[in-house]
Amino acid sequence: MIIADITSADTGGQSYKLTKGINTHTIHKARSFVKVLNYIEFPYDILHGRHDIEYVKEYLQHTDIIHCHNKYRNLDGWGQLNKSAKMVIHQHGRFPDKDLRSEIKKADEKRNAYRIVSTLNLLNYVDNDINRWLPAPFFIKEMEQIKKENFIPSTTRHPRKIKIAHSPTRRDYKNTDLLIECVNKIPELDLVLIENKPYKEALRLKSMCDITFDQMHLCYGNSGIEGWCFGQAVICQPTDTAREIIKTHIGYEPYIYATEDTLLSVLKELTFDSGIRNHYAELGSKYIRQWHDSKFVTQRIINIYENL
Repeated sequence: MIIADITSADTGGQSYKLTKGINTHTIHKARSFVKVLNYIEFPYDILHGRHDIEYVKEYLQHTDIIHCHNKYRNLDGWGQLNKSAKMVIHQHGRFPDKDLRSEIKKADEKRNAYRIVSTLNLLNYVDNDINRWLPAPFFIKEMEQIKKENFIPSTTRHPRKIKIAHSPTRRDYKNTDLLIECVNKIPELDLVLIENKPYKEALRLKSMCDITFDQMHLCYGNSGIEGWCFGQAVICQPTDTAREIIKTHIGYEPYIYATEDTLLSVLKELTFDSGIRNHYAELGSKYIRQWHDSKFVTQRIINIYENL
């Protein structure tokens, strides 16, 4: 199969990770087409406006699968696509209110696109079909190598404060101010606030930490998965619906659940109890190896493509 994976800018780097997995683990051919670069600088194969036009034209006219992230308009500007190619529409992050979600779903079905999602809180968009959940892929060994190069453990001879990483895309939505307020009440805890950093630098900074505070109001995101890859305890607040889905399909909750009211006590517990930190780090490690390892995710998406 020949696959074109087309995205706008920031989908947590999933476009390139998916194509890298396909090219690494299978005999199929995949390329990541990106519309716009932003400060995060996720890797890609082909950038709009900076590519060999004839190569792109030839590639897109012979694709078997067009994998589009979030919006169809991301396909605009690339030229003629193979009309017989099968279409996959891949939703990420937050989703609109119920009425608009229904309209988007109808539009996707009308275009004969196969709908998949990257997070469990979006399952209702795909009729609660767990087989349409494509976990975000990670090359776990590469992440472990980053930690090995940067992490300095606290020892009796060289003690240091516990470090908590937080990399918000939007402070107002990620409860960043609340986190800062809580950390300021715990002298033994250091906040590593990662903002406006390229992806490689963000990973380096996060790999030096012991805990990751991901996000509230949503299911865990890529930031939380990165924390698990680095062997950290991860804090987040999935919705009640997402928690039930996770318990049903995963069998356990790999994160530490916290609310605005309980965040301070959760942070104190993790700061002063290494046993609890290690327990949740192990749960997270078990979870990502089962669901987010690149080889597993690659087989999952190839199965979807082949069924199409």
